[in-house]
Amino acid sequence: IMLNSLIKPYILFTITPLHVGSGRSIGEAVDLPVQKDNLGFPTIWGSSLKGALRSSYHRAKERRADRNRDMEREIFGAEYPEGHEKASSLSVFDAKLLMIPTSSLKGVYAFVTTPLLLKKALTLLSLIMEMRGRDEGLKRRIDSVKGLLESSDSPRASSERLVFDGKVMLAGEVVGNVEVSEDLASKIKVLLEGVSLPIEVEEIASRTVLLPDNDLSLRVIRRSLIVTTRIAVNYDKKVVKHGHLWSEEYVPEMTLYYTALVFQGENSQALLGNLVSILNPGGKGDDFYLVLGGHESIGKGIVKFCSW
Repeated sequence: IMLNSLIKPYILFTITPLHVGSGRSIGEAVDLPVQKDNLGFPTIWGSSLKGALRSSYHRAKERRADRNRDMEREIFGAEYPEGHEKASSLSVFDAKLLMIPTSSLKGVYAFVTTPLLLKKALTLLSLIMEMRGRDEGLKRRIDSVKGLLESSDSPRASSERLVFDGKVMLAGEVVGNVEVSEDLASKIKVLLEGVSLPIEVEEIASRTVLLPDNDLSLRVIRRSLIVTTRIAVNYDKKVVKHGHLWSEEYVPEMTLYYTALVFQGENSQALLGNLVSILNPGGKGDDFYLVLGGHESIGKGIVKFCSW
């Protein structure tokens, strides 16, 4: 993956609630849960991301009446059953959770993260540093994460706006002995510095809560997910169809994931440029929007890929 490769990290910001389903509900209280990693944190598998990227790229080319499939094959590889004829130049990392918005008794809402989530982000940033070599902006991000991890044994909030009597209440869970830390806010600003998010980085930094790695932090994150109940109606009788009552899980809007796209080959920069130009014609930089997961027809799954 190192030789002649270009690695491009992205922050994924959910514009609308997101349902990238796991396809099963073993051990879940909801019928259609979202994808989660082995520890129970929401994630988006690379296969789901790559499939959505290819689908959007293909449809965008068709809208242009561009029937030339050579660049699509170069980026994404040949499709079944000719998959063995041309390998993909693009590798897509799993999108892992960085921060999730949750309800707060004081301040309305907060962005929650944990040391484990930050350590995983640090792993990716360190890999990128190895591939790119010296990069001052990247080094600042890495140093900010390391600084956050130096004192992560107790809960910290970035602002008094979230704290009452040394406590915060997040998603109905009371967290005590909370330290108010302006340093937390400043390091989150550095971590997201220069990222073209749909909301101000200052808004995120001033509402951040860093919870220690324990069962409470995972419980807060899991309770921050949205669960809706849906039905299918018999249009003739105006009643619910027999057996057509189910529940669905969504990741809330304003959730932050991170991922990376890796292009291999000597023309990797041109491949990235082509992908972005097709997905976001006329846009600035390497940012673009994508629809991920299910329920696109009811406005779900709109995500912004923000260059990191």
